[in-house]
Amino acid sequence: MNRYLLHIAWFDVALIKRNLTSLQRAMEYSIDPIDIVLVLNEQTFIDSPAAGEPKDMWNYFIDHPLIPKCTLIKITNNDAFTGVSRVRRDFRSKDGFTIWGESDTILPLEGLYIAETFHRQHKERPYVMTFATRKMWPGWELIEHPLFVDKSLDTLDPNIPEQDVMRFGGKLTEEWLYDFNDKQGDPEIILLPRPRIEGALTILSEGMPEPLLCPTQDFIGEDFCLQMAMEFYGIPQYHVKNILKGHDTANPNKRTNVSQEKIKHGYSTTGKERKEKEEVEMFNFIRSLYNSKGIKI
Repeated sequence: MNRYLLHIAWFDVALIKRNLTSLQRAMEYSIDPIDIVLVLNEQTFIDSPAAGEPKDMWNYFIDHPLIPKCTLIKITNNDAFTGVSRVRRDFRSKDGFTIWGESDTILPLEGLYIAETFHRQHKERPYVMTFATRKMWPGWELIEHPLFVDKSLDTLDPNIPEQDVMRFGGKLTEEWLYDFNDKQGDPEIILLPRPRIEGALTILSEGMPEPLLCPTQDFIGEDFCLQMAMEFYGIPQYHVKNILKGHDTANPNKRTNVSQEKIKHGYSTTGKERKEKEEVEMFNFIRSLYNSKGIKI
């Protein structure tokens, strides 16, 4: 069965009702059943709550009407360290596509219907599908929406709402996203000349070769690892170039109930060390893949 897979850290709970509501609305246009798997991460290896316990944080969204249709998997300090990378590696569907949900991301209304229709009609396996992004940094033009690709973050004024919303880190609302996509006409799906992955709402078909992702990469960086593995294995990336995903990277509700000091610095000392360690392990994994065919990188 196709799967919507979402890792939820206890400190990102204030984002989840909007995420689930966007999924619920997209399901109204869906043509296939979908398995919704929410991985609720209570671990405090990186950060601890400023008040209360991680398990209390689920009250932010546990009453959402979609919850009874979800499979809930809890991860605690008694389990091995788990981050989004481990979840996306180890919890993929074996008999359908897997959508990499992200807490701060709104699904396009058309998202499930497009993915399901393509999956039914396109017999090639494996493949990866992606949706367009807003304006990012140099080097990401391949996956930016055509209306934004010629813009620049240097000239888009964050103080002008009409320009700010075009920026990857600009303020984003569901209403704006739905209205924007509604004006784009029929979905335009293209085969990209090379992989380019920004993790949110990346869709992986079943039948992926293994190893696909670094087996020791549990924290972050799985999107880059996937991109490099796709290039190695020759996995095609089909890109819905005119339908925008709602990756709301600057949402102020991120990292709820975490001390201001850790918010300021982004990572705790433990998190910084783990990030650096896993980056080394990821690059070693990628090198080992390529070296297995005599390709030096």
